[in-house]
Amino acid sequence: MCLVNVQIGQDTIMYPYETILIIMLSKVSGLP
Repeated sequence: MCLVNVQIGQDTIMYPYETILIIMLSKVSGLP
């Protein structure tokens, strides 16, 4: 499993790469 650093404001959070893909796909698909 590949982890990705995501910086949100002052915080840096480690997300699994799969989670990032799911979030990106839902935004592209127009899902909430």
